[in-house]
Amino acid sequence: MKKRRSEIWRDAMKQVTTVTEVTQKEIFSPSKKADVTQARGLFFLTLTKQGLRPATIMRLCESNGWDSIVHSTITKHIKRSENKAMEDNEFIEFLTEIEANLEPISE
Repeated sequence: MKKRRSEIWRDAMKQVTTVTEVTQKEIFSPSKKADVTQARGLFFLTLTKQGLRPATIMRLCESNGWDSIVHSTITKHIKRSENKAMEDNEFIEFLTEIEANLEPISE
């Protein structure tokens, strides 16, 4: 059975908060601390890799209480994260661990 978008969002958030030890509240905050922005980027990149588009991610964020999020912020974090995923060892380790603990999406 195919996973619902809300399940993908919830599972990704759980894995990102577990692996990075950054809370959902911090991810939703306007904080620019390195660990928080890294967790935020991991979250958006994970959702993208799970097949969600930025507009869907924005809608799900809003429905989960993140009213200040905008489309351009999501796409900016995805692009930055894609670049980090090619060069930052800690980021790569976090992403690998997150992906390893997510249930595969059935087609």
